[in-house]
This record gives sequence, structure tokens and C-alpha cells, in this order.
Amino acid sequence: MFNDEDITVAQTLIKMKEEKAKEKGVSIKDIEDSSRPARSILTLKPLSTIDLKDKGKGILEEPEPAKKMTRSDLDDAQIAKDAEVARLVYEEELTELEREKKKRQREEEASKAAIAEMYDEVQAGIEVDALFATKLQQEEKEEYTIEASKVLG
Repeated sequence: MFNDEDITVAQTLIKMKEEKAKEKGVSIKDIEDSSRPARSILTLKPLSTIDLKDKGKGILEEPEPAKKMTRSDLDDAQIAKDAEVARLVYEEELTELEREKKKRQREEEASKAAIAEMYDEVQAGIEVDALFATKLQQEEKEEYTIEASKVLG
């Protein structure tokens, strides 16, 4: 593994990494060995967003740090959340009461209609009985007058 006597610690570590990489099947190439030459910093194009005349003397704006939540803030948030929940529960109860009220009104209207129908039937029966009674009275009156005319006559 180490054939040369005059190697530094850094070179030894590099050789050890290369040997280990070769064992794993990974090869590390130096830039000099590459067929494509590396670009130097001077040959890179400058970014289009950076103005060459800008010397970096602009005002640095730092974002405001997030406000820490204090106990009173947490209590206020909890109170607001509780108030919202209470409002929602109240609205649900109101809608439930409205539903019950409408249901009761429908039931009352249905019972009133049933009572009115029964009243009409009873009233019709009373009228039939009254007509029957007057007819019977008329027939009895006629029979009495016929018998009275026979007795007198």
C-alpha cells in the first residue's frame, strides 16, 4: 500500500481514501486527470442580478423577530377561542330550538286539522239527527191528526 517513504500525513489519508473507494467500486478523479478542464473563478459569468457598480452600501433590512408569546397572550388567545366555541354552540342551540319550534307548530297544525275534521263529522251527525227528529215529529203529527179526524169524524 505505501511504497514511498517520503509521504506526508495528508497524502497518506488521500491514498487510504482512494484505496477504500476502489474497494467499494467508486473512483475519485482529480480535476487535473479529467478530460474536461475546470473553470476558474475568473472565467465564470457574473450573475445578472448583481450590478457591477453596486458596492454593497445599501441598507440591510432585517426581518422583525417573531414576538414571543407571553402568558397573557396565551390566555387572551384561549379566551378568544373559548368565546368562538361558545358562539358556535349557542348558534347550534338556536337552530335546534328553531327546528323544535317548527316541528311543534307542524304537529299543532296537524292536530288542529284533525280536530276540525272531527268537529265537522260530529256537526254533520248532529244535523242529520236534527233532520231525522223533525221528520219523526212531522210524521207523528200527521198520524195524530189522522187519528183525531177519525175519532171526531
